[in-house]
Amino acid sequence: MKRTAWLLAMLVVVSILLPAWPARAQQGTGWSAPVDMTEGSDVDKGGFSYLLCDPYQNDHLVWAARIGDLAYIYYQTDKSGEWSQPSDIIATTDPLVTGPVAVISPADNRIHLTWASTVFGGRFYYSNAPLDNAADANAWSKPILLHQAIGGLFAAMAVEPSGVLHVAYGVPNDNALQPALEHITSTDSGKTWSPPTTIFSTNVPTESTIYTMMTIDDTGKMHLTYNIRSFEYGAYSEAGYLTSKDEGQTWTQDTRIGGKSTTSPGLDYLGVYTFGDNEIHLTWHEPRRMHQYSTDGGATWSKPAEIVSLGAAFGGYNKIVRDSGGNLRAITGVADGLYAVPFRNGGWLPPEQIDNRYLDPHYWNMVVCGGNRLSAVFTDRLGSEHVWYFTRQLPVSAIARQPIPAPAATFTPSPAAEATPAAVQEVAAVSANAPIADTSAGIPPPSNTSTMLVLAIAILPVLALIAGVFVFKFR
Repeated sequence: MKRTAWLLAMLVVVSILLPAWPARAQQGTGWSAPVDMTEGSDVDKGGFSYLLCDPYQNDHLVWAARIGDLAYIYYQTDKSGEWSQPSDIIATTDPLVTGPVAVISPADNRIHLTWASTVFGGRFYYSNAPLDNAADANAWSKPILLHQAIGGLFAAMAVEPSGVLHVAYGVPNDNALQPALEHITSTDSGKTWSPPTTIFSTNVPTESTIYTMMTIDDTGKMHLTYNIRSFEYGAYSEAGYLTSKDEGQTWTQDTRIGGKSTTSPGLDYLGVYTFGDNEIHLTWHEPRRMHQYSTDGGATWSKPAEIVSLGAAFGGYNKIVRDSGGNLRAITGVADGLYAVPFRNGGWLPPEQIDNRYLDPHYWNMVVCGGNRLSAVFTDRLGSEHVWYFTRQLPVSAIARQPIPAPAATFTPSPAAEATPAAVQEVAAVSANAPIADTSAGIPPPSNTSTMLVLAIAILPVLALIAGVFVFKFR
């Protein structure tokens, strides 16, 4: 009898653990099981996403979506300790939303957002909302059109500690053979913008697109990278790195960084990441995933080194983040996996596999929030292009969440800005006050949905086993 009871108990334990085993095995490096962030919405397709952490240690996620022939932008936050349900904050008459980029300004406690209406030659928009109320579509400012047709998939945005906003974007000429970068600024929380100035231009041998990334270090120095890719895959590519020490008035190109290629698949996704006063990291694809860094503000650079050996993939920037212990990690992906790669003592360690499903990840992103909470997202390019989220805790000290302050009063424009207002216009076709139908009522957050599903699957075999025991006993 005792032996029978022991066997029965073991069968119950195995029945509980077995259904969860595949997810557990996949997450052997501490990463959570994947969470579909599009749950709780009725989107046909998810899409481009952007993940960021505010100064008060809360995560924020914006992602694009399609419902029928229209495009929308959704927002979620974990400021309550769990991810909120998807909230549609921008409704457009465009069939596509691409390259959303967001920054959070502690000077005005607002989240600032830009996006484009298509991959190349799309209209370029801007809007913002109070950080403590960004889930409310009515809290977002009426979008304005910053440019009629930008020349690339991604624009760039950065904010100074004073709250001055900087935006850079690519522009093509009529034949797409002279790509250029333009730069605009706002000193009044995005109400008005300076006239654009050209900070870079070049001639290319074949029709090409140009896109950019920008950041500002703790000294106020601006760092910008550009990427040029031919419309014809692999025919031509070019990447470069520029800096500005005078808030974008003048720019200097470091000719030691980047280059040109006419060999397929070429160069792509040269990105820049800064920490503190003088630490700069650059990553790119060639198609190897490469890294180079400087600890003296760019005076000298390390030799380029491969981050991780994987098959060629140009799905996104290989972003680098730093936790509260000073440890660095890069994120990268390939058709059958997503990886976080630790960097220690000047070298790259074996990668941590975040996801091993064959989903063709694109536009991956990773942030550290709370000092030790690592989060990653990507868009899959198969099926319905959902946005997948992962998280893990790091063995370093935590930084406590703080309440989000109410938004500060917007800035008073300087006389110079008043004298030369931006040539922007309100866009009636895009309205934050025209949200789509609320589809989230009564639907639990994505993380809870996934958890309940796992529990349900785990419990079913136990119930079946108990029922079998009773049947056998009373035969």
